[in-house]
Amino acid sequence: MKNKIVSKYFYFFVILFTVFNIYTPEIVNGSEFSKTDEIKNFVKNELSDYKDIMFTSVPRGLVISVATDDLFSDGEAEILENSHKFMIKIGRIIKLIGKPCVVEGNALTQKDGDEISNIELSLMRADEIVEFLIKKCDISPNTLRAIGFGKMMPFDDNVSYKGHMNKRIDFVILNYEAKR
Repeated sequence: MKNKIVSKYFYFFVILFTVFNIYTPEIVNGSEFSKTDEIKNFVKNELSDYKDIMFTSVPRGLVISVATDDLFSDGEAEILENSHKFMIKIGRIIKLIGKPCVVEGNALTQKDGDEISNIELSLMRADEIVEFLIKKCDISPNTLRAIGFGKMMPFDDNVSYKGHMNKRIDFVILNYEAKR
């Protein structure tokens, strides 16, 4: 049973990445930041005022994790007014870096909700952020994607985190460094 579920999600993600054309040379080309560590150092410096943010370098680039409590009310998909300043700041950073960004919602706020409602909420939140970045920060819609994972992507034991970070938004700045 577990293998069927894992297989189903694997195909789901393959379709998402194929449909959104995320891993194409046209999207990944060009920027003054060539190494993920350069991006990480720059972003950490720019966001040094914000304490509850995690930075994780992964093979696809840099993941900037922000607790959803800082951006949304519990169970809601509307961005909190008091987080607009942060959203504009991260939008400027994403625009300056010039790399594509995937906004990944990870929701675990529905106490009695099923997995589908968690996925829907996480996708609605990610989509709301993408729309905000497009409208308020003038980021090209061709460089942003929204994906909702619900509770399918918890942090594993290999990542040091605070417990509430399983309810988070990940800004994944794509920067594939591997040579073909």
